Amino acid sequence: MTHRVYLRNKTPLPISQYAFHKGLRGLPKLVGALVAGLLLLSVGGCNASLLLFTSDTTFSNFTGNWVFQFTPTSGATELTQLAGFVDDIGGSQDWATAATQGTLSDCLAGQSFVPWYGNVSGNSMKLYSFLVTGEALTITANSNSAFTQFTGTYTLGGPCANGETGTVVGTRYASLTGTYSGALSLNAGQNLQLDLAQDKVATGNGTFFVTGTAKLQGFSCFTSATIASYAGTIVGSNVQLQFTTNESPSSTLTLSGSIDPNADTLTANSIQVDGGQCSGTLGVASLARQ
Repeated sequence: MTHRVYLRNKTPLPISQYAFHKGLRGLPKLVGALVAGLLLLSVGGCNASLLLFTSDTTFSNFTGNWVFQFTPTSGATELTQLAGFVDDIGGSQDWATAATQGTLSDCLAGQSFVPWYGNVSGNSMKLYSFLVTGEALTITANSNSAFTQFTGTYTLGGPCANGETGTVVGTRYASLTGTYSGALSLNAGQNLQLDLAQDKVATGNGTFFVTGTAKLQGFSCFTSATIASYAGTIVGSNVQLQFTTNESPSSTLTLSGSIDPNADTLTANSIQVDGGQCSGTLGVASLARQ
């Protein structure tokens, strides 16, 4: 299978070169060489970009947008949830990489990004994090037959958090791709229809870009809108979409919300218009995939 590298410029890697290279030195040479090819730092150091391998067209088994939910059984609680991209690369060594983000404890210096490498075999997966402020996570899990959920255990070791263990549950979220429509809550007759497409490959921090357009019914100011470049994102269940309307001069419409694991419903918890004649909040909406 042919693989290529995908690069998203200006994607920060919030771990130091020292931690990154220390993590590589702790690996066997063959594994370290591969991982160095999967996760590269440019000369820019902490402002470098993260490179992720993925297959050209085939996305198999664990590959996708995931949420990891952690429940500690011993030790301190250093993290509860991470979300992002898992890439089941495959090949003769069954390699996998991942890039996740979430809220981490003070023990992990408040970092919000965790990069991973590992292996898959059938429905089994093992992921090892790179060092985050000297701490390292390990996940051992098995998925269901559809590869939409995994269950397993995790350990967190290091000078600060050494000893935390627990269970982990992973939920894969379907692609935010399709036509979603529904009525807005504040004014009768106002409806929103979105035609969206989610990238198959995430950025270096595990965020997927979303592109698309909107049809707006019942408004005097605008009738359509387009997601600005790199202004539509999803990571785990969380969705942020910013549209540029066809109002002259143009205004922006920002939707913040979430999806269910099957991506059948996009729940818009906030819809805000900035600029133009219709500036203000549009309330909330439940948009169903058609």
